[in-house]
Amino acid sequence: MRLGRSGNEKDNEDPKPAASGYGRAWTVSAGVLALVVLMGIGGGVARFLADDDPQEAVQPATTTSAPAPAPGATPGGTAGPCPNAPTGRDGGSELPVAAPKTTWDQFGGGALLVPSTDAGPMVRTDTLRRCYAHTPLGAFTSATNTVMGINGTPAVATVMLQNQLTPGPARDRYLKAPGGTDANTARQFRVVGARVLSYTPARALTEVVMDLGGMDGVQVTITAPMVWSGGDWKLDGTDTTQPRRSTSLDGFVRWEAGR
Repeated sequence: MRLGRSGNEKDNEDPKPAASGYGRAWTVSAGVLALVVLMGIGGGVARFLADDDPQEAVQPATTTSAPAPAPGATPGGTAGPCPNAPTGRDGGSELPVAAPKTTWDQFGGGALLVPSTDAGPMVRTDTLRRCYAHTPLGAFTSATNTVMGINGTPAVATVMLQNQLTPGPARDRYLKAPGGTDANTARQFRVVGARVLSYTPARALTEVVMDLGGMDGVQVTITAPMVWSGGDWKLDGTDTTQPRRSTSLDGFVRWEAGR
């Protein structure tokens, strides 16, 4: 699937919720999740390589082995117990229907702008954000931070992949070539909406809408199945779904810096 074509092509647009949060995995493009935008120098062409056609795949440029853990990363995917719990850490089942009180923080050396709410994250470093309330708002906030983080600069993407995805084949594949996005490109990414489609204390199906910035208004919806693992909300590392182009924020909580 390619985005950034002429405005008359509608083949990849899908404003509807994904039927399942546990479909096929996001395809790796240049060693990163398919969500990552490959910005051509001076061109700004977005490519979402979600097809299985090997002709469409972009291979890692030079490295095939996994990089050494970045500062703050833990290869096993566990960064220790969470500190004192954020508000409502255990309990609550009300799905977010309006934008929560939010502080938008710079993350990854200022390359990303990500949200903090009453539900977390409690741990905030320059390469890692974790520890969320065991509530729908916690899952909602974690999904947004995690989706943004794994599409940040290489140092951030590596640490977030190692710590905020549960073990599984998808996580293992991404970590073999975590890649990353250059800081100038990452600064153009912004969250514009999110929602929780379903929730249990063990699992939450969420969706996050990102505006790619500088791409003629291109927005994508990322389905992010979250699981409660090790006392925190993490992206399911066994199976995720491919991003799709968005045409509407109907049904989403409109959530972005400055609103």
